[in-house]
Amino acid sequence: MNPTFTPPIEKQKPLEKNPADFAYEFLGDAIEHLHEDQIAAIVERAKSSQSEILESIKTPSEHSRNVSYDKFKKRFSVAGEEGVTMGQIIAARHMGMDVTIPEEVDQSGDGKKLRRILAEKISQDRIANDANRELGTVLSEKAKMRDMMKSEAYRKIAERSGVESEQLGVKAEQIVMGALETIAIDRPDLGLSIASANAYQDVEEKIDFIISTKQKKRGIGIEKDEVSFDEKHIGIQFTINTSKREHKEDQIKKAKARGMDVDDILYVAIDMKILSLAISSWKKDGKSIKGPWSYLPESVRKAAIANLFDSVLTQDQVRGLVESA
Repeated sequence: MNPTFTPPIEKQKPLEKNPADFAYEFLGDAIEHLHEDQIAAIVERAKSSQSEILESIKTPSEHSRNVSYDKFKKRFSVAGEEGVTMGQIIAARHMGMDVTIPEEVDQSGDGKKLRRILAEKISQDRIANDANRELGTVLSEKAKMRDMMKSEAYRKIAERSGVESEQLGVKAEQIVMGALETIAIDRPDLGLSIASANAYQDVEEKIDFIISTKQKKRGIGIEKDEVSFDEKHIGIQFTINTSKREHKEDQIKKAKARGMDVDDILYVAIDMKILSLAISSWKKDGKSIKGPWSYLPESVRKAAIANLFDSVLTQDQVRGLVESA
């Protein structure tokens, strides 16, 4: 057999996590607000779209950028832009950028991994959007009689789910989520995962996205052959309006008092003027696949990373990420 033979893409398994498992994980406690038939329909749509997702990744389009892999240097490039990491390629979708991964890229293990993770992330994005559309619609109706402001908030979430937005606040969340997802993918040793909040978490708990970590326990009381993990789930309320810090922190305090399905909620802000300038510079330079995050001042990137991971990782791990930010 030819050692470089690659099985047809359609026969490769695109997902490691079952769509149903991801849907239930994403919905969390809010799952009680949806009927079983609604959840089943979301999962079925995700399963039936897997082939289409894989086809879209390997088929060039007018706006997609071609991915190549140098097997000698063991690194990716995208449309001639070199020094691009796997995480940056996958996270680029948060800024509306599409990539094409030719089949020859699968001749490397990294290439196969890139295709698999990208397909999985796209599928999970669709599940989250589908779930939020259903959840937002249901909760909007439920809230109409008791709280019109919440009802409107849920309605807006349902309407914008899966729709690209030009609002600066939405773009800001996408930029930060993309940066965190890049770290999670490029540093698998950290056991990180990044997920957007569901509609209930957004409105009731004031959470924009969630950082989770799962790391092996070490130390006294852990048997040699025993496998045990420490897990943390930290909700992040992110804003670009730094003048509302006191109001936002009060919202978080009230959310904690009501009870929450994460271990903690943190407030993180980046000034909107700084963010706007980074986006403008990124666009002016031709929209690098690395995204606007790399155009933020180094001091801002370092402070954001330190704040975002302070309650999730060890001090040494945070220090390492800050130094490379």
